Amino acid sequence: MYEFDGSLIPRVNQRGESNGTRLVSDSSRVPFALPAVNQYYTWEMRINIDEITVGPPPAGTQPFAVGTPVAAALSNKTGTNALTTNVTAGAGFEANNTVTITANTVNEKPTPTNMLQVGYVQTVISTSVVGTYQDGRTLTSSLNSSISNTPDRESASTPGWALNNREVYFQSNQNAQTVSGGIGFFDIPSLPVPVTYEQHAVVQANDDLLVAQTVVITFELDICVRILNPAQPNSAAGVYGQFTKLASLVWICNLSGTTDWANQFAWTGVNAGITSPGGGPFQWTSVTSGETATTSGTIANQLIQTQTFG
Repeated sequence: MYEFDGSLIPRVNQRGESNGTRLVSDSSRVPFALPAVNQYYTWEMRINIDEITVGPPPAGTQPFAVGTPVAAALSNKTGTNALTTNVTAGAGFEANNTVTITANTVNEKPTPTNMLQVGYVQTVISTSVVGTYQDGRTLTSSLNSSISNTPDRESASTPGWALNNREVYFQSNQNAQTVSGGIGFFDIPSLPVPVTYEQHAVVQANDDLLVAQTVVITFELDICVRILNPAQPNSAAGVYGQFTKLASLVWICNLSGTTDWANQFAWTGVNAGITSPGGGPFQWTSVTSGETATTSGTIANQLIQTQTFG
């Protein structure tokens, strides 16, 4: 079980003064600025949570699951409408956890437990996307230089949670002393590579044809807590709305392989699969620095839709 005992959650005394973030060992504190309500009060509501526990999912649900890369029919996915390969991560990468939030009711007014959200935020750390063609020439995706710790979610108009479904984060519908619920995440990456060096929409005579593709995508998945403003739940001002990391892991999707141009560009994987950086089991690493996840700026999907090769 992964326990984050109050880490990253600011504690406030009876006078509404923040004394920083209490860590598990209480050996260090992370300053946490509170928004001013008016000239007399820093904040009329105490942010005070005793414990956030992120543990294994309910019985019958796997903490992690990975799929096997597969190739589908060719498609036209790049900004130039070039005919491309269409290799996906199969069932993709899946993570599941149970979240429990416990309010501290001793001597201090607790934060309403239904004013906290805990869930998954994902960024794309980097990509390596290159096509190699019959005569030895290569094409490199613009993503290799444009993606770096880029937010990864379905739509730029949605909040920072990884996917557009309710289960990707937990928020209680009642303010009880202890609330608990499950969260789940999945992603099925796919990045195309043009099947001709000329990047034609259909294969033409004398085109230089794809013989191999390198497609490696590195992701960071974070479990974050988000404190909502009881007066304005949709506000993202000050401390509110920030996605503060509780735990983190890195996973890599490798869709590299050779292509048989004489057989409809049939794909054969080379070291393809979904792995951790060291190849061992996936596991969460506790984050106690107060670091927030990257959620603003251009999202990865927008860059993928307009990528070019050169």
